[in-house]
Amino acid sequence: MFFLYGELPGLGENTPENLAVEYTDSKTLLVYGEIEREKVGGVEEEEIAMMEKTRPRRWVSERSVGRFQRYFAFPVQVELEKATAGVENGVLRVVVPKIEKPVERTMEINGKSTLKEPESKGPE
Repeated sequence: MFFLYGELPGLGENTPENLAVEYTDSKTLLVYGEIEREKVGGVEEEEIAMMEKTRPRRWVSERSVGRFQRYFAFPVQVELEKATAGVENGVLRVVVPKIEKPVERTMEINGKSTLKEPESKGPE
């Protein structure tokens, strides 16, 4: 099994429409989405104008917002139908099972064969 965890602050359980997980092929997973900035109440426009005149304003944002995407390449084929994903407290968790070792089978071929049987080499 493969376990993928991604911290996505601002993305809660109620925002699955902003997140997608899809397979691009049998060994590659793509996670993409968009995180929007939380809107919080602030000061009135008049107060902002007054503060701008009296002192310099500096804003720092440590949280990434906007669109994102990330590819994950697995070293083996995985079982797409059995993969699961969920978000809890801003953490994405994806569980991807590996494909069990394939069962080897012999296939019957219809028609005449033009191949000669392998020559057995006896003791020399």
